[in-house]
Amino acid sequence: NFDIRALSGATDSIAIISNTAMTVTAENFDIRALSGATDSILLSSRLFTESYTTVSGVTDSAGILIQNTGEQSEYSFYVFNTGSNTFTVQLQISPVTTESYFVDDISGAEVLSAGEKITLVAAEYLQYTRLFYDTSGVTCTFEVYYNAHV
Repeated sequence: NFDIRALSGATDSIAIISNTAMTVTAENFDIRALSGATDSILLSSRLFTESYTTVSGVTDSAGILIQNTGEQSEYSFYVFNTGSNTFTVQLQISPVTTESYFVDDISGAEVLSAGEKITLVAAEYLQYTRLFYDTSGVTCTFEVYYNAHV
């Protein structure tokens, strides 16, 4: 039934549930501009992902916790220095997971003293993001959490 009419929030809806199913319903086929005053979109949930690692007694520098951030709408890395020595962390990004492709993100390096915590978010976009740490040769222990949602 082809009909040009105003959509109604009471009878028409769009529902996106868990990023896997989308339902669009209308009593008739409608052609008109949508309005925030009379139309609605329901976003009931978002896909959430997380990862965690503890790094204990390291004295080196390395890239860890590689994450595919290409499809994430928002993500961050949380670092908690649970040891007694200071070390440096920063995010690195890459179009692939190959070690030699990773570059430092322009968000820069951060120095974490004993007991300090920080949240890091990449300022540039590539498909993969990881945390890079440098202990400058002293023994360090820390926790890293990655949280993201679509």
